[in-house]
Amino acid sequence: MGKYFLVSTSAVVLFGFALTGQTEAAVLFALPETRTIAQGEEVLVDLQINSEDVSINAAQATVSFPSNILELIDVDRANSVFDFWLQEPLISNEDGTLEFISGTTKGISGGSLRVLKMKFLARSSGTAQISMNNAVISAADGRGTNVLSRIEGTSIVVSPEVAAPPPVLEQPEVEVPQPVTRPPVEAVGRPEQPKLRVPLYPDQSRWYNHLGEATVFWEVPEDVIRMATAVDQNPTTSPENIEPLLYNGKSFGQLSEGIWYAHVQFRNNVGWGPEAHYKISIDTTPPVSFEISIDQEVSDNPAPKIFFETFDALSEISHALIYVNSQEPVQTQETSLTLPLQTPGEKYLKVRFFDNAGNSVEDDLNFEVLPLPTPIIDFVSRSVSRDEPAFISGTSLPNVFIDLSFRAKAGEVLKETAKSDDLGRWSWSVKEPLLIDDYEVVATARDERGALSYASLAEKFRVRPGVVLSIGPLDLGYFEVFLLIILAALSGVGFYGWYYFGVKKRREAYAIVVARDVEKMHNLLRENLEKLESNIKNIPKFINPITKDIDPTLESETMEFIKKMKGVLAKIKRYVKREVEELK
Repeated sequence: MGKYFLVSTSAVVLFGFALTGQTEAAVLFALPETRTIAQGEEVLVDLQINSEDVSINAAQATVSFPSNILELIDVDRANSVFDFWLQEPLISNEDGTLEFISGTTKGISGGSLRVLKMKFLARSSGTAQISMNNAVISAADGRGTNVLSRIEGTSIVVSPEVAAPPPVLEQPEVEVPQPVTRPPVEAVGRPEQPKLRVPLYPDQSRWYNHLGEATVFWEVPEDVIRMATAVDQNPTTSPENIEPLLYNGKSFGQLSEGIWYAHVQFRNNVGWGPEAHYKISIDTTPPVSFEISIDQEVSDNPAPKIFFETFDALSEISHALIYVNSQEPVQTQETSLTLPLQTPGEKYLKVRFFDNAGNSVEDDLNFEVLPLPTPIIDFVSRSVSRDEPAFISGTSLPNVFIDLSFRAKAGEVLKETAKSDDLGRWSWSVKEPLLIDDYEVVATARDERGALSYASLAEKFRVRPGVVLSIGPLDLGYFEVFLLIILAALSGVGFYGWYYFGVKKRREAYAIVVARDVEKMHNLLRENLEKLESNIKNIPKFINPITKDIDPTLESETMEFIKKMKGVLAKIKRYVKREVEELK
């Protein structure tokens, strides 16, 4: 599946370059950086890509050169990292151009990915600038993103005769070997072993994936009068090439892939000292292409097993990264892996192999994890007191876990787990007090393998305040008690109006009765409020059911409510008492 996807994606990428956005990442460059040759000589120029760890799968460019100085006589793409060409390299010596469009079915990355090699013939003297334009490097991201950030051309200096290398002043920012001119001092023993360093390849234990001028540097002791140098693939060579002049370094040019050794030996008036050997390991070729396989491309298995294997001829395989959708990649050095638990749905899998030089190759495929049947919530307590448990029940697969997720309007979330019986029935009672709020609850089935269903439809319920006052069969909350007090006050005022306007002549007779009844009602309500206040002080602190922490806010709010109700009750008593006194 993944193979056909990659081929079609590459085609879209190559023909859709102009539509893509640009993100800085890759460099298109030519090597050697500068070369001086004689008229009539041939010179090879490598066109390469440094993808800077971004996986790419296509490239195109137009190479320009001065046709009055150079003639492009051959293009070699035998060792190219690209394995198909939508436009074969097209040479025009009249226009001084080379055009190409290339791609690969596998995403690759590296520091010196070879696109092609050009062979030029120097026709006349002059300086030939070789540049690239209309260039695009496409990321293997399924969208054909243009990741080209920089283009670095090169120059070929053609002289009528063979000339010396360009003077140091042409590139002052680059460290180059310097001549050593001084009279040597007389030695009493053989010179020490040279201490070598190579800025382009500073660590002998590492593999490198880039090419360039391999320049080796060393310090020249005061007694040294001669030096011998060599570079080859033998770790123990004794150099025989005696340099005509003393330098503190030497450029050995661009080395090809493989393991190389630079050899340097010093001589003083006593004799030759021990040789120094410096190892340079270069691998610019990505690992061999491979294909992923999976035990089941469509199943309800939440953790399928995948298989993948490749090899690298030079630096060998370092590790693989396994990507599933946008999840964090898993690193492994094995050739198979059981994927982490996956949620239901279609998945995009990518495996990217790296060699020890940092080059990479990748493959991908799509697979699908089928969901378990969605559980059903067939009953929920629609309205419960804060002191009562919320009850929920439903049906699902037999003997599976039912993960319940409660979300309050205020945003608090509570998670609980039930389990279905042999017939698929399940139920759960939330015993801990919930905050007073409106809630939604959804159910998700989960089996012992970790396979999941999609979440059920949300069911709603409400948690109301706890009971404050019981009058016979009635349970009253804070709000109901407050209404009762207000109604009592309004009833007293209404009774007074009826009495004053309807039976004025008997007001004195009933004044004492009204005062007594108001006093009784006041005392009854006050006793209940005091009883509630005493009970709250003696019960355990309020516990937040979400965080499990003590919630002092609930207690303080309740006590404040009681305090306000006492004040309202005292004001009603004074008001009604004053009005009754006026009836007398």
